[in-house]
Amino acid sequence: MSCNVNILTFACMLALLCVLFLLLPATACPQVRGVVVSTETGVPVRDVVLYTDVGHKVVTAWDGTYCLPDSFASVTLAHPKYERRVMLRSEMGDTINLIPALYALTEVVVIGRRRSYKNDFYIPKEELKMLENQSGKGGFSPGEMRRQAKKRQRQRLQRILDNY
Repeated sequence: MSCNVNILTFACMLALLCVLFLLLPATACPQVRGVVVSTETGVPVRDVVLYTDVGHKVVTAWDGTYCLPDSFASVTLAHPKYERRVMLRSEMGDTINLIPALYALTEVVVIGRRRSYKNDFYIPKEELKMLENQSGKGGFSPGEMRRQAKKRQRQRLQRILDNY
């Protein structure tokens, strides 16, 4: 009977030793796990880059989760649409909040047209014919009309600059 008890005890001890041996790698290298979320919406943020002070670099998954080795003192979180954040190891919890960047622009499109100087001093045909008819009677010629319009425009621009 004592032989059976000793064999049973030995088998239990051996099973316990095997379980501990299998769990040893998981406990020998502890890891820091968590999730990164947006402070504004509470939604997990993907593609956040976590840089540790010892040189590790980790990118969050689609669900905002990360897994870092425990051998660091501080971590920097960076994302183009969020403010950069630096945290100490002791400040990190299982959830890290990131503040959205207020003035982040993803794309800027500038649309414009080239100015046409041809139509700046357009004179309708009816007025042009009337001026041509009056030019022989001491009226303005079309060229003189354009010069007067340019002079008025220069004076207006000078008044704007003087009042500025």
